[in-house]
Amino acid sequence: MYGSFYKIIGFFLVFSFKLSAQTYHHTTFWSRLGFQKEFKNFDYRLEFDYRTQNDFQKSEINPFQKRFLQWFRFITVYKTDKFTHTFVLPNLVRTYPLVANEADKKRFPTIEWRFSFFEEFNYPYKKLTTSFRAGYEFRNLTTNDVTRNTGRARFRLNETLQISDKSRVNISFESLYNVGPNKAPNTFSQTQLQLRYAHRFGKKVNLTTGYVHLFRKRNSLVEYDIENGLICNLQIGL
Repeated sequence: MYGSFYKIIGFFLVFSFKLSAQTYHHTTFWSRLGFQKEFKNFDYRLEFDYRTQNDFQKSEINPFQKRFLQWFRFITVYKTDKFTHTFVLPNLVRTYPLVANEADKKRFPTIEWRFSFFEEFNYPYKKLTTSFRAGYEFRNLTTNDVTRNTGRARFRLNETLQISDKSRVNISFESLYNVGPNKAPNTFSQTQLQLRYAHRFGKKVNLTTGYVHLFRKRNSLVEYDIENGLICNLQIGL
């Protein structure tokens, strides 16, 4: 399993870095503030994501120059020994275009109502846990007063190494595909490779930092985005 996992990652990195024609590079910052309440096998979370991006006319590496995404969501998680069931109630996402040329500046932001559910299988072995997650997102998208419904399927392979009782390291690879209803022109949506370090301060505060490498195909079918992002998430227990 592990050999195949790293071969997939290697192919993804080589393929994405080879792309040059009509491929745009971005630097982003992914931040999240979350509040969490655990009750027996249930885990309830209220989260706010705020992401920013570089301005291609000013800098290729400064990720704090333009807005990229705002996201409010409420999540319910139910855990058993080896399975995790996740339900994301209708949540609000406001996405601004990734800007890489003058034409992108004229594109409108998108308001999205999203409902998601995920099933995840976890296989723990000593300090290492292997997880596979699959799920579906129903998306109601409005751009410039034009609304459409669509869907997206997500598949993620994740490895978690527990370093101590307070810290862990995660590496994950996730593929996203556009599906019905009203599937977008591009079946392939994006892939994400993430490396994260999480540390717990006391019993209530968790800080996660990391890096995400994202390869996205635009609806034009001939344009691609490669995104290198920094991650900083703060989770507070209630």
